[in-house]
Amino acid sequence: MAAFAARAPFPVGHCRQEDLGFRVAASRTRVITMAEGDSLVMVNGDMVLHPRFLEDHLEAARPGHFVHGSCVLLSERTTARVLSRSFHPD
Repeated sequence: MAAFAARAPFPVGHCRQEDLGFRVAASRTRVITMAEGDSLVMVNGDMVLHPRFLEDHLEAARPGHFVHGSCVLLSERTTARVLSRSFHPD
């Protein structure tokens, strides 16, 4: 996270909470109150994002609108194949 934040051309924040069961609403509320910019992108730690994930969100963003993505649940075999590849551009 720190390495990404150091390279990013925009401010990057990080909010973590102790795993005491499913409390996603509390975590998201905390993140929203911390936000200072015009855009807010929230991802979970178990997500694998494609290299242009943030660029795609910025391209779709419009003032006063909400952009929502979706996730795809992969099989264990497919997950292992995806994670064995590099998703970071050179």
